[in-house]
Amino acid sequence: MYRLSSNKQFPLHKLSQRTDLPCHLHWVSYEDMTESKWTELVQYLKDLGAHRDDHYISMLHQQGASTYMVDFQEFELQGLGLNIILPGQVHEILGVKEMKGWHVAIEAHALDPATVSLLQDIPPKAKWLPLQPGEESGILDCLEMMKQRLFQKQEQPLNKSIWNGLVKVLVGMIAEMYAGRSNHASMKETRSQQVTSPADRGGISRSIQTTYPRIVQAFPRFVSLYGRRIFFFCFPY
Repeated sequence: MYRLSSNKQFPLHKLSQRTDLPCHLHWVSYEDMTESKWTELVQYLKDLGAHRDDHYISMLHQQGASTYMVDFQEFELQGLGLNIILPGQVHEILGVKEMKGWHVAIEAHALDPATVSLLQDIPPKAKWLPLQPGEESGILDCLEMMKQRLFQKQEQPLNKSIWNGLVKVLVGMIAEMYAGRSNHASMKETRSQQVTSPADRGGISRSIQTTYPRIVQAFPRFVSLYGRRIFFFCFPY
């Protein structure tokens, strides 16, 4: 059981101090790191201690196991799945084992109100959402597009607009996955789902349906231009 002094002050990490983009990507793979580098990373994550963020955090956990504290409750992430940490929530990484996955930090102002409502009202026990193999394919496509976008020159005139669109599609797909599991054992209909009209909730689907196909169509061009290079990002979260 997690124990922490109630009078402890928790530092607030700001996304704007790391990037001027609406999100920040991190890729970690135990398989592709030396033992010493992995040990160094694990220690770094533990040294971060309990803290808060001014942005959303989502992890596409693809392999291994991770233990988190979120709002003084422990959660264990195993295998394939998603998790969500909301702005202001106290959280801490307690341990990772042979983990592989994507970590994405997302500015709150980049999201649509309907998406924010769904994310804010996910019950605490449901913030870890197990996935079946293949369910993550759309999210991986979008993450790959975002990764390839990092190769582009940041001063391009539409760069900010493109990033905002990619972020909305990514988080919209994540929010839809949570909303689609409303019958999951740990999921119950939340207040925002009860008071939000079907038309509002459908706005997320319509946005994804109109934007995501264009992303998929453009993806081969990015691959041909930049190749399928994998970057390993540092983990300052």
